[in-house]
Amino acid sequence: MSIGFIGSGVLSRTRRLARGLRRTRGRTGVMSTRSLMGDLGGTSMTLAVAPTWLPVATAFCGIGLNVFNVMMVTRIILSWYPQVDVTKAPWIYIVVPTEPLLKGTRKVVPPVGGVDISPVIWVFLASFVQELTVGAQGILILLANK
Repeated sequence: MSIGFIGSGVLSRTRRLARGLRRTRGRTGVMSTRSLMGDLGGTSMTLAVAPTWLPVATAFCGIGLNVFNVMMVTRIILSWYPQVDVTKAPWIYIVVPTEPLLKGTRKVVPPVGGVDISPVIWVFLASFVQELTVGAQGILILLANK
């Protein structure tokens, strides 16, 4: 008794679908939408390819939010060592871009018991935005997989 590939019909339909979409590619590099009635077993489906800027936006957003989180975690660690001179390199490159955000946050949420929690708030917010945009179910990832 031989065991065949269960999805062989699906595989051939997928190849026909790919051939049909290759023929619809326009000059802009973005595939146009096309109704695919009957190619997938009688179901009607419209497919489109994501814009070309989407991978670039996803990469910049992911890298930018990661760099921001590293800078904020570094600020948290620097707050544990008050003897470190933050006006000298390399710490000045972390303090200068983050201090305006932290100063505004300290006005809204003052330090609790002498502990500055403003960098923790920004790490939480940046992680939340990163998950919403480039996480596994993020907006940019869902648009790319559309």
